[in-house]
Amino acid sequence: MGLWQARQEREPGRGNPSGHSKAELSPPSVVGRVAQRKESSRHKHPMYSAFSLLRRGLVHDDWPRVWHEHELASSYDVVIVGAGVHGLSTAYYLASRHHINSVAVLDKGYLGGGGSGRNTAILRSNYLTPEGVRFYDRSIALYRSLAADLNFNVMFAPRGHVTLAHNDASLRTMRWRAEVNKLQGVHSEVISPEEVKRLVPFMDVSARTRYPILGALYHPPGGIIRHDAVNWGYARAADTLGVQIHQSTEVLGVERHNGYVASHYGDTFDLLKGENLRARQPD
Repeated sequence: MGLWQARQEREPGRGNPSGHSKAELSPPSVVGRVAQRKESSRHKHPMYSAFSLLRRGLVHDDWPRVWHEHELASSYDVVIVGAGVHGLSTAYYLASRHHINSVAVLDKGYLGGGGSGRNTAILRSNYLTPEGVRFYDRSIALYRSLAADLNFNVMFAPRGHVTLAHNDASLRTMRWRAEVNKLQGVHSEVISPEEVKRLVPFMDVSARTRYPILGALYHPPGGIIRHDAVNWGYARAADTLGVQIHQSTEVLGVERHNGYVASHYGDTFDLLKGENLRARQPD
């Protein structure tokens, strides 16, 4: 992705007491990467292990920051909007598998403060469509080794997943889902109320309840995970590889001009060939 070199100059106001920056791009004399682009800095994090925990406990040594703060650079190869699990994992895999380290992750709020930090924390792959089953089964496979890959305990507990059926229509759909899952090689099965009682002893499976349990879809590979730990683990690993994470950085807009960056306002920077994204950091 080609970038143009930018020149920063301060201008007053526009809602920012400290002024905002306006970047004017040099003439497009060279197509391709900017001539003098700073390489992303990498941070070496200590390995988390029982030995390191014991050593730091004995010497009362503080742990370093999980990720670091940075000033916005003049340009990046990739800019990702949103520092949730999708944005952070994308940044990590770009850096770790594709060796694209000049990456910025921007978020208006704080890391993992959106849907990634407000969900059921359930992991499962027993969906209805073949495409969905394959997609989520691949995700489950990634989560199984994620703690080792990131050297960060994401607290994945594959304790199984049970979806209860309280009417005939739900039970019929569960049988459908179970067959779709089996065809994709995913372990799912419809179980009786008695089997539900065996798995969850405190569950009332009698007919005296307001909504009696007629059956359930049992998915043994399912489980739960600490969603905050997933965000933190990806952030730490991406930071180690040179990715920059910018919290409290609001994206104001994206502009295009003849397929190249034109100008930008806010406390902001050049981005990619074909797009200009305006961002504002806190005053």
